[in-house]
Amino acid sequence: YQDVTITSQVSGEILRLHVHEGDTIEKGNLIAEIDPNTLEDELAATRSRFEQSKLGLESQQIRQKENEEKLTRLEKLFEKGIISVEDVQALRYTTQLNKTEIEKSKWAIKEMEGDVATIQKKLDQTRITAPISGTVTSVLLKEGEGVIQGLTNNSGTAIMTIADMTQKGVTVNVREMDVPYLHPGQPVSVTSPNYRDRTFKATVSRIATTGEADKTTGLIKFKLETLFAEP
Repeated sequence: YQDVTITSQVSGEILRLHVHEGDTIEKGNLIAEIDPNTLEDELAATRSRFEQSKLGLESQQIRQKENEEKLTRLEKLFEKGIISVEDVQALRYTTQLNKTEIEKSKWAIKEMEGDVATIQKKLDQTRITAPISGTVTSVLLKEGEGVIQGLTNNSGTAIMTIADMTQKGVTVNVREMDVPYLHPGQPVSVTSPNYRDRTFKATVSRIATTGEADKTTGLIKFKLETLFAEP
């Protein structure tokens, strides 16, 4: 059967558990919640900075447009000899400086927009849903206990396990020389010394990518998982 360990994608404290051991659940059901308060505060603060930065950019762009219009007028006056070149150069420098600052503001706003999306995603992940339909076989933590998010080198704190009892199968060893002739989805027949008069129809679900040496014979064997096509 398929067995899944439930972990959290965010660190925090378990706010609420919605299932108990032995409960039957459907894929997508809400099974646990991590306290969202810290992330909600972080999201609100980041959104506030984001909105303020957008208003600041609008002000910069308005000033830039005014400076460009003024620069056009001054250049015409300079061509007529009414004002000095210094007056024009000073405004040209200011206009160019503002243009650079506007580009910096745009990049900063883009980064903050990404920050808002990242925090919102984490906030959504505080609501943990069942990845499969099945039975809750164990609940490992209580409400109020802390969890650590799963990372590349750390699977994270296990909260509970869910098993799909409807998918039954068996794991067997196959010889290295037979592996090239097997593939996931391939129909196979399984026999057992416990059921000498029966042959079970099954389908290959997974083949191990690395083999293990048999301690008795030294031959390399690979784990092969199958799912029965009949009960």
